[in-house]
Formats: sequence, C-alpha cells, structure tokens
Amino acid sequence: FDDKITVSDGNSSSVFEYLDCRQVAENDKDYLLYINENMLIRVGKGSFIHGEEENFLHWIKNKIS
Repeated sequence: FDDKITVSDGNSSSVFEYLDCRQVAENDKDYLLYINENMLIRVGKGSFIHGEEENFLHWIKNKIS
C-alpha cells in the first residue's frame, strides 16, 4: 500500500498512478489491476509484505474511484 504502484522484475521497474487503473477484480490466486485493454497487473494473494491483505480490495477500489 503505497502512493503509487511500482512493478519490478529485477531488471526494470514501471510506476503507475492509481488513477491509471480502470478496474479491479480477483480470482482464486491473484488480485487483478486492469490498467487498460492491453495491460494487467497481477498481485499474488499471500504475497503481501506490508499492510493487511484482507483490506486490499476495499483500499484499492477507493484509490481508483
């Protein structure tokens, strides 16, 4: 839970504003943040280091609306 979404893969990083997210959903393994029709950020359930995972959906939905 930060001011921006930072996605790192070890070699590079991308930073997104929460307002860049168009929709939030979940499946059995991941939280899904839709940036646009071509980009999706998957946040693995059980991968949270900071914050309470059970609050994430409510928190992110408030950030993007």
